[in-house]
Amino acid sequence: MKRFVRFQLPAVLWAAFLFTLSSIPQLPQPPKGLLSWDKLQHFGAYWVFGTLLVRAFGGSSWKPLTFGVLYGASDELHQYFVPGRDCSLYDFLADALGVAASQGFVWAFRRRKGGDRTQRSLSRG
Repeated sequence: MKRFVRFQLPAVLWAAFLFTLSSIPQLPQPPKGLLSWDKLQHFGAYWVFGTLLVRAFGGSSWKPLTFGVLYGASDELHQYFVPGRDCSLYDFLADALGVAASQGFVWAFRRRKGGDRTQRSLSRG
């Protein structure tokens, strides 16, 4: 149970936070566009989510990347059914890039530091 609370619960709570934001019909609307504040918010939110997924899955690999990208797609699809919201390919791309960038950053950081510490701490129990 301690392992779940320490590693998986933060990712679950962040996913719930993202879902809650997606469920609000009228969020303040920043200017829209391909390179807008809105896209930076998506990128940043999914950067955090990607980093939390690395902790939840015990290291950077295809699992946190795949889960994060699929969650971003489901989040955009969910918004299609929320009045006042829309489903945007560009938002999805910002989400996916945020997850992928966090994965790359964690991978590079761990490689520089000499290994995957999360994986080692998980194996210790």
